[in-house]
Amino acid sequence: MSDLNIYTINPSQPFLKTLAEGLLNKYKNTDFLSDIRILLPTRRAGRILQELFLELSDKPLILPQISSLGDIDIDELSLTTLTDIHTDIPQAIAPLRRQLLLSELVGKVGALSLNESHSFALAGSLATLIDQIHTEDSDFEILDKIVPEDLSEQWQMSLQFLSIIKNEWPRKLAELGLIDPADRRKRLMKALISHWQKHPIESPVIAAGSTGSIPVTAELLKTIAALPQGEVILPGVDLELDSESWSAIEEGHPQATLKNLLKLMDVPRVRVRTWSQSKTETLEAREQLWREVMRPAETISQWQENLPTLKEAAFENIILLNCDTQEQEAQSIALILRETLTEKGKTAALVTPDRQLAERVKTYLHRWEIKIDDSAGEPLSQTLTGRFIRAVLQACKEDFSPVSLLTLLKHPYSRFGLADNQVLSFARKLDGKQLRGPWTVGSFEKLLIKLQEKDETKDLYTFLCAVQKTLTPLTEKLKDGSSLHEITHTHIKTCEEIATEKAGHGQNILWSGDNGEAASLFFQELLSCLSEPARSASFFSDSGEQTYPTIFDSFMHSVSVRPKYGTHPRLSILGQLEARLIHTDRVILSGLNEDVWPALPKQDPWMSRGMRSQMGLPSPERSITLSAHDFVQGACAKEVFLTRSEKVDNVPAVPARWLQRLGAICQSLNQCDLDKRAQKYLLWSRKMNHALETDKTTLEAPYPVPPVERRPKEFSVSSLELLMRDPYSLYAKKVLRLRPLDPLEEVQGAKEKGTYFHDILKNFCVKWPDTLPDSPEDELLRIGRDTFGDSLKDPSLWVSWWPRFENMASWFIAHEKEWRGKGYHFEKGEIEGKTHLHSYILTARADRIDRHKNGGLAVIDYKTSTSTYSAIDVAAGFYPQLTVEALILQDKGGEGFEGIEGGETHYMGYWHITGNKEGGEEKQLFQSTRGLSLEQVIEEAKEGIENVLKSYEDPRRGYPNNPFSGKEPAHPDYEHLSRILEWGTGSEESDAA
Repeated sequence: MSDLNIYTINPSQPFLKTLAEGLLNKYKNTDFLSDIRILLPTRRAGRILQELFLELSDKPLILPQISSLGDIDIDELSLTTLTDIHTDIPQAIAPLRRQLLLSELVGKVGALSLNESHSFALAGSLATLIDQIHTEDSDFEILDKIVPEDLSEQWQMSLQFLSIIKNEWPRKLAELGLIDPADRRKRLMKALISHWQKHPIESPVIAAGSTGSIPVTAELLKTIAALPQGEVILPGVDLELDSESWSAIEEGHPQATLKNLLKLMDVPRVRVRTWSQSKTETLEAREQLWREVMRPAETISQWQENLPTLKEAAFENIILLNCDTQEQEAQSIALILRETLTEKGKTAALVTPDRQLAERVKTYLHRWEIKIDDSAGEPLSQTLTGRFIRAVLQACKEDFSPVSLLTLLKHPYSRFGLADNQVLSFARKLDGKQLRGPWTVGSFEKLLIKLQEKDETKDLYTFLCAVQKTLTPLTEKLKDGSSLHEITHTHIKTCEEIATEKAGHGQNILWSGDNGEAASLFFQELLSCLSEPARSASFFSDSGEQTYPTIFDSFMHSVSVRPKYGTHPRLSILGQLEARLIHTDRVILSGLNEDVWPALPKQDPWMSRGMRSQMGLPSPERSITLSAHDFVQGACAKEVFLTRSEKVDNVPAVPARWLQRLGAICQSLNQCDLDKRAQKYLLWSRKMNHALETDKTTLEAPYPVPPVERRPKEFSVSSLELLMRDPYSLYAKKVLRLRPLDPLEEVQGAKEKGTYFHDILKNFCVKWPDTLPDSPEDELLRIGRDTFGDSLKDPSLWVSWWPRFENMASWFIAHEKEWRGKGYHFEKGEIEGKTHLHSYILTARADRIDRHKNGGLAVIDYKTSTSTYSAIDVAAGFYPQLTVEALILQDKGGEGFEGIEGGETHYMGYWHITGNKEGGEEKQLFQSTRGLSLEQVIEEAKEGIENVLKSYEDPRRGYPNNPFSGKEPAHPDYEHLSRILEWGTGSEESDAA
């Protein structure tokens, strides 16, 4: 087949432009140009080729017939427009409908599926496997030849399931009269191949840009090359690589796919001709550089002879950016793109498989109000319309939970028939207080009752009733077992009602613009796949009632929205396949780390490597081959930026294997300035988020000095503790009167557990103040069950709280017997007390106060945490709880603790009721053996409190932040307000204390 017309366009040449120039030069007669049929890998490449024809021609043209050719990234191909073939090839099943059907099969195998969401995800990977089998022209019948005993138990189970699929799936497709998308594409291509082999077309047919990685595509290229005027133009066949290295090429090398294609076409490499010879010396040197970088390992020894021949021009305009982090990489890329626009007419493209990096770059470009053309588009779920539709479903699914409800109400599309900003105003009122704190089943109804009772919240009540009325139909549909088709209709109607303005229609907002059109098509597809006829043809009639949210989220995330206009004409973000053919003045190849570019082979959930090999499926290394080819195509551009992050998610990353080889070559040739050229961009990126030295101001620790008359006069124990440990927090709390907001949907945790433990011990001691019951531990457990109540119905709380409570109860009863044997009896628990200290008022809430038979009092503080407070810190005033309680008890003539006759405190202690392995622990403070008497401690505490309070009567005295290092609160509520991270670490002591 040496007479086949096989050409190549070198990677340093702009592929589509070179193709268009060659065709215009070859076919001078523009009328004849319209008879040419051109097949390209993607539709986007076809649109660009059309523009190039018009740009390069100085007169009007009747353009060639340009169509897209199926390739690995194309979901479906229809070639019926290329020929008059009449076939009876069935239509392809919709991808969503196929995934729904397959998820039913997966869900029936309990060992495979964890839940509906997992089944749906596995069905997606199973659909990919089915397409691969069709694409590679393999057959499920080969499964019968795989010996199960040779596989591990995991793969044996997978093989059994695939054997079921082999029979059930074709039968179901036949019943529906449909076929798989990849199967339809393959059949259409084979029909076209057969037609052209029997009836060779006389007009020119040109296939350009494909590497023939798919068997049926390779067969089509072979057929086209054999046509009377057929031509195949391949991207970047290396005609200069020596024969020994060409023979040694294996998967992973950029030329491996092209080598296999030429072998299939029975065309020696020497028969491949160059489409254009207009290469410069610089670009020839650039191709030679990457030829050496990619050289097979078997002939790497040729570096010794070949590297010295590399010219300086090979390294011109190659800039290597080794960025510290992913953020810096994204910033640097954005700066490179922005710099491009300073030169008139200059274009640039970012090429990367890392979508997260691409999104970051788009975000940084917004700084200059640049909207870049992204070939991947944006997932519908991330658009404004998509987020609104999801918010509506989430609020109904979660029964108006605070987070889901506020997410919906704060969305700009939420109108509920009201004027602009009214819904947002209501949302802010709800967010301020009403929806915060613990939230359980029925809390929304309780909130409505609470709002209805107060006149000042009647408008909020009316609004929430309207919200509930609008959302209830969808909420009920999700619960009552309605069909998925009915749920979808109700979902659409609910969205339109919520988006309706005071004078308007919700359709005007929802379905307009690119996002609205995509959302409309999304729902049309969803309704089609969930219709009654479609669902009646499912595998099983008892499909799950909670399937809709799973289907909705998965399908919406797979829908991309590409804006029709409004993007910058000179900047773009391209996928690897598209970048192979599209030329720009600057090419930025980014994400060049192992496992990103190239992406390491990932484990197939359905087949092991051996099973895939027996099925005739490509090895996982095929993806590395294609990635390497696309990399070389981009790296041969005139101006190339190669970027990577040295750390990914704070973990050191490994450079791409190609960069490692490039580094070895540069080092041997003393070409070490590739990364030096990047310093300008790295410096710019660092300066973007850092102020100049001349603009920097030295921030000092906050030291507010409010007027004396505004300073607090009444101190609870917690406030007094803040005054000692973090005066700034007391200032924010008492002077500024700022209060931390409770979390939304607050879950019960350590704080609630501590409250329950305190209440249980109080209830027990109140009931049995002097003597214990016959079975005190059983009695304490009974009181515990009653006090915990419905909380123990939550399995996560029961497994965490109840075993600890049992441990604590056992320790407490044993300790209580010993304690009461010493002559103590219970007086009061969880009681408020107050005393006056000059012009100040001190208050405290005592966990427990007992009295000894000799009249002495004991103050006890229960601790459910493992935190320990030393006697020294208590005496110093950092933890004044017990000492203030003792002061209140000494105040015989004042208010004191209600119901307790004042007196002297003879005991202070912390009782740790943690419920750990030991159950609990008693820690008595200020025993005589430690050299500190209680009387001294209490007197010194009184004197210390007086001195501190009087010191704040000085108008020059302010409220410092964390004056004592190591004594600051563990979880300060006002740390963000003090901005401590901006002015220091708080490690230095302040004289202000």
